[in-house]
Amino acid sequence: MGAESEDLFEKRIELLLDEKRHVDAQVSNCLEHQLKITGVHFTALAAAAGWIFTNNSNAKYLAPSLLIIVALSCFGSAQSIIINALMMHYARYKHFVLGPQFAEALGLSESPLKSFAELANRQNPSRKLAAVGSVVSAAVALFVNTAALLYAFVLNRRLLLWCIVAGLGLAIITLTQLALWRAQTRTYSDTLQTFGHDKQPSKAPESSAPIGL
Repeated sequence: MGAESEDLFEKRIELLLDEKRHVDAQVSNCLEHQLKITGVHFTALAAAAGWIFTNNSNAKYLAPSLLIIVALSCFGSAQSIIINALMMHYARYKHFVLGPQFAEALGLSESPLKSFAELANRQNPSRKLAAVGSVVSAAVALFVNTAALLYAFVLNRRLLLWCIVAGLGLAIITLTQLALWRAQTRTYSDTLQTFGHDKQPSKAPESSAPIGL
């Protein structure tokens, strides 16, 4: 009976490790897609900007080109939001679902998965830097895109409808980013409540935790 219980324990740990490896692989894929999207996004923006400067003497082409740049920017931002939302989903699943199961299986008082708790800690400077960088980049993108839309409308008032459509898209992207930030903040709060308010996460026991956690 003891050997059977030990066999079931090993199978359970192996299943949990397989699930964790799958989640880690998905997060890695998300990061890879994010880098590819960013590269394509900036390449397209650079190409559009270069085309504008080669035709800057003709306002007929400049106004539509500005709309194209805003559309490319919104598309890149939308893809970034999707990737970040998926990464947050996998992070929540890893630390709020798999973590407690690992703790239960190993007989630990708390989850041995501590990376997200370290990131969520308000004393961690990485969290503040990431937040500041995210807000500044979003604010700059919003300002530049809004200025581009207004300038496009001034150059060609017949593009009013397209400017309105692009402006609505830009507003939706901004609201979606705000919703994502709120979800991230709520996830951080949930993590702090799980591991203790602003408590420095303790190290996982080395003797009982299997390699690979």
